[in-house]
Amino acid sequence: MEIFKEFIFEAAHRLPNVPPGHKCARLHGHSWRGAIYIRGPVDPHTGWIMDFGEIKQRFAPIYDMLDHHYLNDVPGLENPTSE
Repeated sequence: MEIFKEFIFEAAHRLPNVPPGHKCARLHGHSWRGAIYIRGPVDPHTGWIMDFGEIKQRFAPIYDMLDHHYLNDVPGLENPTSE
């Protein structure tokens, strides 16, 4: 079985490798949406794969690193795409 939990966060970025004068080279923000998918067997006692509260708790360090931050400063996101 598979479950998912959606997360929405607010963050700013800029695209450093677009042509000169491109509007996306300027600092701008978005509302971002992401999802975490969990696959596994259903626990026969709880009837769950995983408690949604536990998913939120485990994702919290990543969420805190992204929400209301400048994504270009996040390791691995220095050169973001427009997707």
